[in-house]
Amino acid sequence: MPLSNINESTFKNNYLGNSITNYVDYKTLFEYIKKLKPIYRITLTYKYIIGYADEEIAFILNIKLKTVKMRLYRGKKCLYKIIYNK
Repeated sequence: MPLSNINESTFKNNYLGNSITNYVDYKTLFEYIKKLKPIYRITLTYKYIIGYADEEIAFILNIKLKTVKMRLYRGKKCLYKIIYNK
């Protein structure tokens, strides 16, 4: 799913956690996600916006499961820095 096809309704059941979603609305959150490097943006989008399992993401991107988990960790870390200006 291209990023241009994602909107607020896509977020309904998939989110990054209460600490982020309580701080910003979904539209703003998606704007922050779009600022990430592509490897993090794509992985976070598949996981938290579209709702794919880690194994599905690994299959789609043709990477190891361990790589998916690391990208999710690093992507969330970068996202927190963007949101909280740290």
